Amino acid sequence: MAHVLNKSVLLITGDPVEEPPSDIRAFEFIRYSLDDDVAFFEKLDRALRPLLGKQYGEFYCRASVLLDEFQHAKALHFARVNQEKFTAEALEKAQRSPVPHASDDRGFAKFHLPIMMQGPADLDVNVAIASWIDERFALPHVPAPE
Repeated sequence: MAHVLNKSVLLITGDPVEEPPSDIRAFEFIRYSLDDDVAFFEKLDRALRPLLGKQYGEFYCRASVLLDEFQHAKALHFARVNQEKFTAEALEKAQRSPVPHASDDRGFAKFHLPIMMQGPADLDVNVAIASWIDERFALPHVPAPE
């Protein structure tokens, strides 16, 4: 069904790769062995990175726009990382902290903007980013009930 719906599919099996049903035998399988889990996880990681990284093309474009806005607002200039580096850093960061939903603009900016800049950002830059995000994505003020 996933193939019919044009969804990404990653097939894994503990059986010899020559034994899958004939209708899926043409697809690539990752074979695992219970006595060699390290090799399996390395193969799985290599196979998953391109599949998971596809969404980061759109994220890169979105984060590039945010970087341009930030630089203009703060009269600063930073070199931008390339898309491959951005994707690698975002995937690595996603292993350490939760990834905000794509519709959460504030969360998206907090997560992705720092990794758009080439090189490590110093404390002053991180403070400027946090301040700009607070200004740019300020929550509407709701008066306290009387």
